[in-house]
Amino acid sequence: MDMRWEKGSAGASDGSTQVPTQILDDKPDQPSQSRELGKKVSDKLRELFVVCDPSEALRQHFELAGAPYLLLRDLGGGAARAFLEAFARTTSLPVEELSVRRQGFGTVLATLTYVDCPARGDKVRIYLDDAQTESSEQIAISRVLTEWAGLHVLFGESLGPQTQLALTCLKDDLTHARRSILVPMLVLPQKREEPLTQAIEEFGQQTRVKMEVGPATTATSGLWALMVASWNRHAQANVGSRMPLLDASRLKGQSDVTAADVVTVTRRPKSPDAQLASPLLVVNQAAAPAMPKPQGEFDLYLQEIVARTASTPGCLFLLADRSVVASTPHAPAADMAAQSHHLLAAVGRVGVGLEMGRMVRETHVTMGEMQLVVRPARVKAGSVLVLLLPRQNDPTAWRLAIDRYDAQWLAQRKAAASR
Repeated sequence: MDMRWEKGSAGASDGSTQVPTQILDDKPDQPSQSRELGKKVSDKLRELFVVCDPSEALRQHFELAGAPYLLLRDLGGGAARAFLEAFARTTSLPVEELSVRRQGFGTVLATLTYVDCPARGDKVRIYLDDAQTESSEQIAISRVLTEWAGLHVLFGESLGPQTQLALTCLKDDLTHARRSILVPMLVLPQKREEPLTQAIEEFGQQTRVKMEVGPATTATSGLWALMVASWNRHAQANVGSRMPLLDASRLKGQSDVTAADVVTVTRRPKSPDAQLASPLLVVNQAAAPAMPKPQGEFDLYLQEIVARTASTPGCLFLLADRSVVASTPHAPAADMAAQSHHLLAAVGRVGVGLEMGRMVRETHVTMGEMQLVVRPARVKAGSVLVLLLPRQNDPTAWRLAIDRYDAQWLAQRKAAASR
């Protein structure tokens, strides 16, 4: 069975826009000033001219050279914007805008609000997740910002209809994310309220995202201190993340939050480590074991393929929407599917450019000590098999193993259907 990857089938997100190719050198990572998004036209405005949707332009930038940033998201009540404006006034930093415009026409497509905060040796951008644009593109931009943020900060007041809707939208953004969300989400409630705390705990359990709940406060200095503590802890735990350390003393004044103000959201901590010695409480750890799910036929198929080829992680995903059909335990399946899709789109464009056709039978890349294999899966129409194998594994041997088991699996399925 052959599968064709058409040039236009993946949509704008496969990078097939007319954005000029940037040639990158081998120099080490530069400070964020050299990775700026758009052109500065005034003290409070940058402009970015694009030929694609604003969300796709942002995604391309973050994939190529985006620096980690802090994302403020409102759960209702406007506290996120209020904090950003108060923070800017207190620190004398300008609230800036990024205006995304259509190339050749100048039409404003979207406007993003942010503040650039100096950090140690660099700066950290603080985005407000409230792009001014049409509703469909606002959702798309929010999803891109959610995927690439170095820290998410959620501002909540009480568990009303607005907060419930905001949590539902955030859950939807995480469901459609093309990258695994491995960074924490810090929730800063404006007042103590048990229903809101319970809703946040349930949200963390459902999404498997690490949730941290800070004490209730409205003081700008206290909110900033909690953000800095969470950001720096994450930066120090991930040495290669390129996250510069922030300075809590940037805001003068005594913080009104202490360790005694921690909101306890779990009535019975699962372990002595559940209560942290900091003004933050971890609601649920992303590394906690997920609930076992019933194994379907494609999970069993993938397990057998991995065993026969001596692969490490592997996954099976649908080409049309990158949704994961099956994956091995602990595999970063969403990332594997997204990156494999980008790779196939690139190979397809190369094939067209060299007049080799658009049919991709298999993509095989060796990097370092590993082999990456991306090929159509015969067991399910429109699906793609992704495997990571040790470099020493013989390609002839694992190709033969896959082909033999595919034939066996299809024969068994056909026999079962005919009974």
